[in-house]
Amino acid sequence: MFSVPANGDFCVQAHILKDHKYAKNWRSSLNIKPSTIAMLRDRLWKVITEGTAR
Repeated sequence: MFSVPANGDFCVQAHILKDHKYAKNWRSSLNIKPSTIAMLRDRLWKVITEGTAR
């Protein structure tokens, strides 16, 4: 769940990457609005810096 906002709206399948040119084969977009991704990143950052994970 937390990897999607961290990866900019991409759900990345676990893999071992040998060559960077094939990286797009291992991810798919969830079509989340950029504003939603920004909000999620901000809130997750605040948990670490100001909240319970501090």
